[in-house]
This record gives sequence, C-alpha cells and structure tokens, in this order.
Amino acid sequence: MFSPCCLSPAPAIRLVTSKRRLHLRRRNEIRAMRAVVQRVISASVEVEGRIVSEIGPGLLVLVGLHESDTDSDAEYICRKVLNMRLFPNESTGRGWDQNVMQMNYGVLLVSQFTLYGFLKGNKPDFHVAMPPQMAKPFYESLVERFRKAYSPDAVKDGIFGAKMKVNLVNDGPVTMQLDSSPSLPRNTNNKVEDSS
Repeated sequence: MFSPCCLSPAPAIRLVTSKRRLHLRRRNEIRAMRAVVQRVISASVEVEGRIVSEIGPGLLVLVGLHESDTDSDAEYICRKVLNMRLFPNESTGRGWDQNVMQMNYGVLLVSQFTLYGFLKGNKPDFHVAMPPQMAKPFYESLVERFRKAYSPDAVKDGIFGAKMKVNLVNDGPVTMQLDSSPSLPRNTNNKVEDSS
C-alpha cells in the first residue's frame, strides 16, 4: 500500500521544465531588430479617428525592437530598407530594380512590439521585445536615422505606444521580412559591415 506522500510529482516538473527551456531557447535564438516591409500604393495611420501620418506610393515598415538591439541593428535595418530594390524601373522595364529613394517615394514607420511575440500555450508572450521605457527613445532615434539618411519630408511615423489603425493598399502584394543579425561582422565604428 502506497502512501500519498510517496507519489512523485516528477513528470509534471519535467513537463514544466521542458516548456520553460523551450521558451528560453526561443528567446535566445532571435536577437535582432525585425522589420516587415510592405510595398504599398498608399498607407496611413489613424489614432482616435484622426489620420496622423500618411504616404502615397512607397514602403510601410512595421518595426519590432528586440530587448538586446543596439545602434548597429538600427543602422543595418535603416540601410537595408532604404536600399531594397522592390520597385520596377519603368524606363527599362526591369522589375526589382529601384529602391524607394530612387523612386522618390514615401516611407511610413510603425513601431510594433507584437513582431516579437511567442505563444506560451495559446497566450502571446512579448518578453523578448524591448521594454517600452527603452523602446520609445530607441524608436525615435531610428526614425531620425531614416530621415537623415533619406529625407525628413519623405519619412513618416505613427505615434509610439498609441492604439493605431494602420490602413494600406499593398502593391503586388509585396511583403518582405528583414532581421538584423548578431552574426553580421561589426566594425569598431559600431556600424554593420555588409558586402552587398
């Protein structure tokens, strides 16, 4: 006859430990700034019934900030987004030939921490996203980086932390996901070196 005190809870403990290890592994696997880039005919951001930003043809960029992001990640994402050849060259007929700056189109940046959401069971977990108190100034510096690299008038953004309605007409559709990478070689000037 077995006493209840002798029953081992080990299987349950192993299950919880296994789930926690999986969660921690997922947190450690991805350490990069993430951008979802959509080629659009038009896009706008609405807050409390008012349009706060809008562009015509160009790129809508949803930006997810990871808790470990640095200026090198921001520099990489900015440079790659502005130089991605997602537009056709109408004079030559070549597709995938022009970037947003060559087309003189707009860029609309929207901060979206849910890009770093993972499911724990059926509930989303956002612990790998950069905390809001750090993310706000970091995101604002990213917007300024885009404006300096391209044009202050061409680069728009939403309102950080606000509940927004993002409207867009996707052209193509064309949607690309871009991650900065911890494996990219970084030089002493804190800029990402890229051979492309």
